[in-house]
Amino acid sequence: MKTKELRYNLRFLFLVCICSILLLSCHDASYTNAIPSESIALVSIDAKSLNKDGDIALLEMFSGKDIRKSGLDFSEKIYMFESQDGNLGLCAKIRSKSDVVSFLEEDKSNKISPLQEYRGVHFAVLNDSWMIGFNDQSFLVMGPTPASGQSILRQNMANYLKQDDEQGIGSSKLFTKLDSIDSPMAMVTQMQALPDKFIAPFTLGAPKDADASQILVAANIKVENGVLKIDGETFSFNKSINHSLKEAYKEYRPIADTFLGNMSNKDLLGLFMNVDGNKFIHHLHDNKSLAGLLLGINSAIDMDNIIKSFDGDMAIIMPSYSDDKLQLSLSAQTAHHKWIEDVAYWKKSCPAGGKILDWESRSFYYTGNELSYYFGITPSNLFFSGSTAALAKSSIQKSSSPLSSEVQTQLRGKKVGVVVSLAAIHNDNIDLVNKMLKPIVGNITTIVYTLK
Repeated sequence: MKTKELRYNLRFLFLVCICSILLLSCHDASYTNAIPSESIALVSIDAKSLNKDGDIALLEMFSGKDIRKSGLDFSEKIYMFESQDGNLGLCAKIRSKSDVVSFLEEDKSNKISPLQEYRGVHFAVLNDSWMIGFNDQSFLVMGPTPASGQSILRQNMANYLKQDDEQGIGSSKLFTKLDSIDSPMAMVTQMQALPDKFIAPFTLGAPKDADASQILVAANIKVENGVLKIDGETFSFNKSINHSLKEAYKEYRPIADTFLGNMSNKDLLGLFMNVDGNKFIHHLHDNKSLAGLLLGINSAIDMDNIIKSFDGDMAIIMPSYSDDKLQLSLSAQTAHHKWIEDVAYWKKSCPAGGKILDWESRSFYYTGNELSYYFGITPSNLFFSGSTAALAKSSIQKSSSPLSSEVQTQLRGKKVGVVVSLAAIHNDNIDLVNKMLKPIVGNITTIVYTLK
């Protein structure tokens, strides 16, 4: 009997030890309850891993003061998010509430309004548009919001700062996915959180009727030499959509060097893939964003027939973008150029107001209906095209100011690669995000997204 009791006691002691170890190893994540549970994008930042000295100038926006006196706890992760109503936000853990109060009240730059208490939460306004709210454990910044909307935002933030474990972000699938990514910086975002112009590459393979909120990207993030490197996967919590995305991914092949040196570092966006055109055309039809780019051209030129000839590297490059004027080039390695035999028919069947004319050897151009498009094939079976003659020719020529070798290396061998030049984007939200990220990761000039 004593032996049996001893066995039970040892087992109990063992379980107590295990539980103690687990409890000691867990971080206090209760401060994340302040993040809106319906957030559509989440980024986690392990400050201590990004900066060994721990001297993170995260709140450089607060007069550039010594962050170590801010009262924030940088041993825990910092979270950035986008709420469902479009507000951007930042959440950090508080080490000392009194130090936070002192840090904000001692501001001499007039950037921060006087602290006020509302429903048991301290609030201030930064730069007339960012709302700061904090309690004993969570520090929350949200915005940008004009003065007319700040009372509603303050009310919402007061509710967020009173959320418990069940109400906060911790119980969401988005947070669980983010927490599973082992990286100093990680991201999980719904497609609807991304600009409309840039979601096309991420949604390839999704069913045509799939909503942007059902398709997500999970990625680890690195920042090196001004390049934000996002290496991720596209997925869905919907099993059917997720299956379609994974099946499409199997069809993509590693990107080679054919067109990597052709994109200028001043171009807005580049999409690089290696495709079998006969398979890729079906994904293109289901992709509203990419199909929309070629919609006007396809009414005069049988682009489907051309794309079916693709076999190898493909690049779509947009030097700039405006809603009223198409600017892009499309180039690809091809298996053949049988479509040239159909050009004579295309010339005869052009829509009213348009025409197709000979351009140079084995090349042509369409003009009319406020649209121009140049296209052709080289003797080595490289298809080239563009909304202007210059863009069409440049699509198969090495750029005089190409992407850096570091960026090209990041793209080479991946299944899908997207490059975005932030310098070419004139968007207030992009500028605001840059200002929030700059103190942590430095000046970002380029974003490179690749599928793992």
